[in-house]
This record gives sequence, structure tokens and C-alpha cells, in this order.
Amino acid sequence: MRDLTLSAETQAIFDRIRSYAWTLNVYGMSQSRALWLVRARNQTRINQAGIVPPYPNVYRRYVNELVRVFRTENGARLIATIELTIRKWVNLGLEPALLEGLLSDCFLRFEQQGYAMAKTQSLGCQPKP
Repeated sequence: MRDLTLSAETQAIFDRIRSYAWTLNVYGMSQSRALWLVRARNQTRINQAGIVPPYPNVYRRYVNELVRVFRTENGARLIATIELTIRKWVNLGLEPALLEGLLSDCFLRFEQQGYAMAKTQSLGCQPKP
């Protein structure tokens, strides 16, 4: 397996995920809605990278998998799964810088959607015994 060195931007994303007790609002969202949120920016990044057919489809497949990870994981598991996903696609021969750029686009767009309430907080409503 190839050595994976993540950029400072990706490390900053991981630090932000670690530092918040909240989950992204995209957690639990449908795949089609979450993909709709990131489709335009990711398509622009892939086109600007000069990727020739049929490889844009491979990068779109990576984005689909990345979106699924954001929808189904949170906290430390989210970070570990993102890193594993990047490693997998780098080992398949994709460009690490472009993969990390697509991750950045997805994270920033999902972060714009906001965060759900922290698990440790409550609204003051206690269930009846």
C-alpha cells in the first residue's frame, strides 16, 4: 500500500471535525439530496483539473462514496472513514491533490448547511419515568 500524506487543508478539516461536539446536518440526509448540494462545485473542480474521459466518472464515483460517508458517519469514525476512502482511491491511481480538493468542497458545503445539536446537550425536556 502506498504511503498517504495528507495536505494541511485536509488535516485542518479533520481538526474541525474533532473539535466540534455536533454532527453535520447532512448526517442522515438522503444520498440524492446530499449529492445535489455538492454536484456543481465538484463538477467544476473536476473540469478545471483537465481530467479526460472516462476518468471524470471515476472521480464522481469517489464523490458519491465520500458523500455516503458524511451521511452515515460522525466524529472519529467519520475521520477514519474519510482517510480510508482517500487511501483507497489513491491506491487505485487517482490524483491525491484532486481527491483532497473534492473532500474540501464537500466538507465546506456541508458545513454551510449547519450542524445538528450536540449529543450531550438537551433541551431541558426530561422523559417521564
